[in-house]
Amino acid sequence: MKDSFTQQDGGEAGLPVISAVVIVVAVVAQSFPALSAALQLERSAVAGGQWWRVITGHLTHWSWEHLCWDLAGFAILGCLCERRWRGRFVVCLLVSAGCVSAAFHFWHPELSAYRGLSGVDSALFGLALAAFWRDARHRRDSAMTWLFGGVALLFCAKITYEIMACDFVFVADAGGRMMPVPVAHVVGFLSGVACALVGLRLSSVVRASGTEGVGACQLAVRDVPHH
Repeated sequence: MKDSFTQQDGGEAGLPVISAVVIVVAVVAQSFPALSAALQLERSAVAGGQWWRVITGHLTHWSWEHLCWDLAGFAILGCLCERRWRGRFVVCLLVSAGCVSAAFHFWHPELSAYRGLSGVDSALFGLALAAFWRDARHRRDSAMTWLFGGVALLFCAKITYEIMACDFVFVADAGGRMMPVPVAHVVGFLSGVACALVGLRLSSVVRASGTEGVGACQLAVRDVPHH
């Protein structure tokens, strides 16, 4: 569908290179505890000027089980989003990483360090869900619109459980080293939805401008007197 809201950002879908790099770095970081410690989002280190941890902290994990759960979601969502909307995918990664890190800083002053890719996973989930939901509405496909809306409600139910029970839905607590941070999933999801809707709006404006430009050129050509 030419005017589909879920069309690619431009060009043919390529290999999900960025997603592959993220996965490899996360596995390597987990393999070397010292590297994980140097990359994790640590409150005191960031205050001391180590700003890269705002991004790299999401590549570190508390256990191999934690890593596997996060990478399972990232491998699926990352490949989907990168291949279909590479530009929005990159923006979503950076925006969600920054927003989740900020949320951790302000909402959990009692915690000294944060690790995990689940906030970014939630952002990619929000990016894909919002894009597909908007596309279903654009095509007046009520069944798919309700389906994607229902999936969003299930995700909200998952987050609500994590907040109320102060527990994880999937991963274990790694021997008491981990504490649920549901705000990371909330902020990540909202970041992804925002990236999707803003990106879709910009794409619509660009397409509209291009169509008007073509029409103006055609009109100008028709107005040129012929001799």
